[in-house]
Amino acid sequence: MTLFYNDLSGYDVGFKVPAGTPAVVAKATEGIYYMDKQYHNFEQQAAALGVPFSGYHFLKSESSPEAQAAWYHGFAGNTPCMLDVETEGGSRPGVDFVLRFMKALQGLGGRVWGVYYPKWYWQLTGGDLGAVQRAGAVIVSSSYGPYSDTGDGWLPYGGATPRIWQYQGSPRDTNAFKGTAEELASLINGDNMNAVDVWAWRNLTLDPIDMRQRLVNAETNAEQANAKADKILAAVTDLAAKVASGGVDPNAIAADVLADLKAKL
Repeated sequence: MTLFYNDLSGYDVGFKVPAGTPAVVAKATEGIYYMDKQYHNFEQQAAALGVPFSGYHFLKSESSPEAQAAWYHGFAGNTPCMLDVETEGGSRPGVDFVLRFMKALQGLGGRVWGVYYPKWYWQLTGGDLGAVQRAGAVIVSSSYGPYSDTGDGWLPYGGATPRIWQYQGSPRDTNAFKGTAEELASLINGDNMNAVDVWAWRNLTLDPIDMRQRLVNAETNAEQANAKADKILAAVTDLAAKVASGGVDPNAIAADVLADLKAKL
């Protein structure tokens, strides 16, 4: 199944989102100086249709990714974010900017689910787009022309395989997604799963070495958590025994045990 939806912006004043669209993506911000006046209009239309909604931020290299993440978040809050990464004037942000923006927005409570990073732009900047996927976002490609389920927009580049293809730019940007409406909603909203990893498992494209490292990291974190839990349990047990023995100040004992526990942790 292939679904189609639009990216919208202030240039699309008066556009009525058609019933049946599986999602709406609208420009929210650019750099640290612009907020799109039509953003809330398209947000309200998506809500009325009951479909997933995402804002998008046009990334610029003139200001830090952290400042831009704060700018987006200050305007759109925790609304899912797609990054628009391409050249404009002298601006040419790279993959490092993308990863820093993603990390900063996540720290604010938001989330980048997709990154529009066309092949023609990647050929100018280079960079490992696979790192973007591993950080939790899918790649959105662009190659304008007739749509086909086997067209150029689905071909891998930069170490990544596009999950969404923007195949049309006029009269407005139009994207193709191969999957169900539920899968697209999960991708945008991040509901109940890491959609990138689920899709990778289904298509057997997840690097086994990367997965093994993830499992090792998970086991290590679990072991560390268990060790801390054991220390806490021992300290609580010791405190209970001393209090039960009587003849001592429970508050003083508690202070001593807590100080010892902090030193061990």
